Amino acid sequence: MKKPHGDRAGALLERLLAACLESPGGGERRGAAHGVAAAIKGLGIGSLKAHGVVAKLEAALDAGEGINAKHGALSAVERLAARLGVLFEPYEIALLPFLLRAFSEGSDVVRDAAKGAARKVFEGLSAHGVKLAFPAVLGAASGDETSNWRARVAAIDMLGATAHCAPKQLGAVLPRAVPALAGALADTSAQVRDAAKAALDDVASVARNPEVKALKRELIEALVDPAHATREALDALLGREFAHALDAPSLALLAPILQRGLRDRAAETKRRAALVAGNLSALCSGTAQATAALAPHMPALQPLLEAAAVGDAHPDVRSAAARALAQIVGALGEVQVPFVVERLVNAALGCRSSDATRSGAAQALSLVLNELGEDRVATCLTSSLAPLGRQETAAGREGALWCVRYLARDTAEFSPLVGDALGCVLDGLADDADPVREVALLAGKQLVRSHGREELRVLLPSLEARLLGTAWRIRAAAAQLIGELLCLVGDAKPVGVAVEELDDIDAAMGDEATGALIEEQIGAAGWRNTLSSLYIARLDAVAAVRQAAVEVWKTVVPNTPRALRDILPVLVARLDLDEGDDADAEKQRVASRALGDVVKKIGDRVVPELVPLLRESFAEGDEATRVGVCLGLAEVASATPQRQALGHLGLLAPVIEDALCGSSRSTPRVQAHAALAFHALYGQAGRDAVDAMLPGLLRRLDDDLDDGDGSPAVRARQALRDVLRRRSRELLPLVVPALLKRPIGDLRCAALSAVADVAGGPLSPFVSSVARGVLAELAAIPPGDGGENDARRGALLAAAADVAAAVAAAGFASDAVGQLASPFATTKDDARRDAAAVAAAFFAAVKRRLAAPPPGSVVAPDASSRLLDAAPKLLKELLCCLGDGDGGVRSAAVDGLEAYGAAFDAEQQATHLDFTRVTLASAASDARWKQKRGDDPLPALSEDPRCLKALLPSYLRALLQGSPEARESAALGLGELVDLSSEAALKPLAIKVAGPLIRVVGDRFAAPVKAAILGALSALLRRGPLLVKAFVPQLQATFSKALRDPSRDVRARATAALGLLAPLSTRLDALVADLAQSAGADDAPEVVVAALLGALVVVFANLGAKTPKPESVDAARAAARDFAGHADPEVAAAAEKLGAALA
Repeated sequence: MKKPHGDRAGALLERLLAACLESPGGGERRGAAHGVAAAIKGLGIGSLKAHGVVAKLEAALDAGEGINAKHGALSAVERLAARLGVLFEPYEIALLPFLLRAFSEGSDVVRDAAKGAARKVFEGLSAHGVKLAFPAVLGAASGDETSNWRARVAAIDMLGATAHCAPKQLGAVLPRAVPALAGALADTSAQVRDAAKAALDDVASVARNPEVKALKRELIEALVDPAHATREALDALLGREFAHALDAPSLALLAPILQRGLRDRAAETKRRAALVAGNLSALCSGTAQATAALAPHMPALQPLLEAAAVGDAHPDVRSAAARALAQIVGALGEVQVPFVVERLVNAALGCRSSDATRSGAAQALSLVLNELGEDRVATCLTSSLAPLGRQETAAGREGALWCVRYLARDTAEFSPLVGDALGCVLDGLADDADPVREVALLAGKQLVRSHGREELRVLLPSLEARLLGTAWRIRAAAAQLIGELLCLVGDAKPVGVAVEELDDIDAAMGDEATGALIEEQIGAAGWRNTLSSLYIARLDAVAAVRQAAVEVWKTVVPNTPRALRDILPVLVARLDLDEGDDADAEKQRVASRALGDVVKKIGDRVVPELVPLLRESFAEGDEATRVGVCLGLAEVASATPQRQALGHLGLLAPVIEDALCGSSRSTPRVQAHAALAFHALYGQAGRDAVDAMLPGLLRRLDDDLDDGDGSPAVRARQALRDVLRRRSRELLPLVVPALLKRPIGDLRCAALSAVADVAGGPLSPFVSSVARGVLAELAAIPPGDGGENDARRGALLAAAADVAAAVAAAGFASDAVGQLASPFATTKDDARRDAAAVAAAFFAAVKRRLAAPPPGSVVAPDASSRLLDAAPKLLKELLCCLGDGDGGVRSAAVDGLEAYGAAFDAEQQATHLDFTRVTLASAASDARWKQKRGDDPLPALSEDPRCLKALLPSYLRALLQGSPEARESAALGLGELVDLSSEAALKPLAIKVAGPLIRVVGDRFAAPVKAAILGALSALLRRGPLLVKAFVPQLQATFSKALRDPSRDVRARATAALGLLAPLSTRLDALVADLAQSAGADDAPEVVVAALLGALVVVFANLGAKTPKPESVDAARAAARDFAGHADPEVAAAAEKLGAALA
């Protein structure tokens, strides 16, 4: 209309609007509604607000009883929505609550008008309009906003009207509308249920897919009665072949059924629902429209499919759900199924997941990744799964291996990733957790079955390396995987072997074609390497590994002896495995056992072929190889029967001898293993093996020339030590006499010491022969000091001492000491001197051995105590030599005593104190008898200060810390030592002796102890009075105090000691006065008075050049007068003697 006619148009609009809301006839109202819409269309959208059209419509719809007004208003809304379309959308949203209330009106006319209005409204809504309008309708339909059944029915009717939305909006509306309608089917109100069913019929009526239309009844029934009809609907869907793409209404009907099926408790129902979901997604992948129709249902379907694929207990359900999820991802892309890969990875690697969960997540992940493409597979494998060490928990490693297993199964182009996958498998086989190893084995088998042919050269070497691994479970798993791989390549079936059949493991069951086919694939060299690894595994210590290896061997090897001859060089080469750790050393030992097993299987006729290979490998290899060769020689020698071993002795002995000490290639480690080979050969050939090898060994012992590879003698000694370490008892009767053949050079002496280091107790019968041999050799050395003679004497003494010390350390000290003491019985001075020198060397050697045992030597736990018990046998001979007429013998005996003192501490020596005293007394008696003198000192004690110094520690230890009996014995012994020593010998030690004696005598000990100490002090005063001059005041006080002791013996010894001390006293007058005054004390007992008076007598009798003061003499005379004629005869006699001495 033209603008000048605006007023007329506005008036017309008002009249039309009034007729629409107020006319009594329905036809008139609808006609007026058409006019209103046409007028608004002509005037423009602004006229709605200008003339208050929407407000008047709202007022009419809100009227309580105005049925005509409501009908007219709804008709106007319908026509405005139809005529204005999207321009009227903002007002439609505002009118929506009024439309909902109109659906619940009691008048059929109003409700029909509301349905028509709603249909037109939803037909024209844009996507934004749907987003604004739909929540209110959905809330009312579900009963969240109202409990009025009429209102809910109205909302449901309006939801049914959503089926008439534009096709672009159907995909957004129906996925939410249909579930709400399906939920309303369970409402308690029959009207609500009927309305919901009618609304679903409306939705079904707009579905364009022919297959869905054909199944409309089953689908509606499943929505109406999901508990009983869902299974039938799913069966109907599975039984129907779909040939057309799915549209939004079709998917809207199917989605709730699928969701209900995936939530069902029955595993079969869930499996079928997953199958249908996968099939439907495949149908949607063809067109963009179908894909867009499926995408809105994913927020509801994705969690259910993931839960079924990951957490369901039934493996068929997990598999079907995983495939459905993968098909959906393939149809929609990863963007439309957000975070699916991340969630599956987390579920597979999660530490709280169960085994079934990890397995299901891994399966789903594999299928999903394969739908996303090879690049996505590689990215996930390298960034999330491999290497296996990135997983900190055992559950995570198990989940990663599940993923590897399924990826190997599902990925066609897996070759670039085989290395990473195999690394995970091998790491898993070495894992500490049993579940991880089990899954690793499953993953390895899948990897082999799926890609074994294409990746044979990658898989086989890695598995062979694990076949000789450290853990037996890894070895068993590697054997099984190698078997799988070889059977795959050779088109063979595994041969089952029971554990009880392992005794007949050489009964091969393979055929020539299998072996030939495998050899063609991996090459002759690779085939021999594989067979050698399998053969070594057949000898494994664990039955499971042996069984697996035997099963593979029987499958692929048709002729065991022929195969063994073919792989013989490879088995020898396998000895070069050791890198210094225990694990590789075990591999080497197993490889060497394989050589012994070859000899057992084929017979000794293979030895001539095998030994040259071993010799060549020894000559050309490094230390590790040579160790392996020695182990191989030991196994070959052990496997060779006795008679055949004698026949092959000329072949085996030179190789073993060369390994023992042939050149610098025979390092100590190699020699130790070569000794094993010698023992093995000795076990088979016996004495003949020794006869074949010992001469060469002894020749090398005497060869000290450097041959460019070091000294042969040094290597021979080490070889001798290694050989004797295990069979010393059998071999010593052959070795020791050979070493003692004269002349016994320095190299032989060193060899004897080497033998002593390892032989120990078995040397006991040979101590005497070694001592005699060494003494005889010593006797042949010209006298003289310095130079080569002294060096040779030292080597001989060390050899004899080392042998005896080894026997003593092994717990046979009595035998060793007894045999060393026997040479002292000779009358030859030189022989006794050398015997004493051997004894000195023995004590020094045994001390070193007990303090730091040589490597490989034997030390008994009670060796020290046994040596202490046996020592007196040798101590006696040394003490007796102190009085020998030959100075050299005496000096050597002193050396022996010093060595004895160094070998035992003072406390241990003190246990031999009484024995020492008796022996010294006997020695002194013999010496005086021989010299025809009655009181001369013992020669060694008077001439050599070292002698007294060596003996004193045990005496002083017993005196200061022993029991009362030991203290008495020590004091008596000290007196005896002083009497047997000269003043010159006592001079450096007098103070060391006197001090402890004075200290102990002042303590409260029994009278015998005090008497013995006083006797020792008296002996010192007699032998060297000037030597103890510094102790005169202490001695004077000590002796004076002892005069008051209750013991007569103590008083007598104190009296005698004062007589010896008087000439040295610096306070003579004080001494006399003190004695006289003490005698006159009222409380002094008669026995003490008698002792004091007797002491005065002795003092005045021994004054010498000293003259006491007159006052002192007068005091003594007064004491003599006072006690003259005393009632006690002893006191009276003492007073009489004192008076006579002073007259």
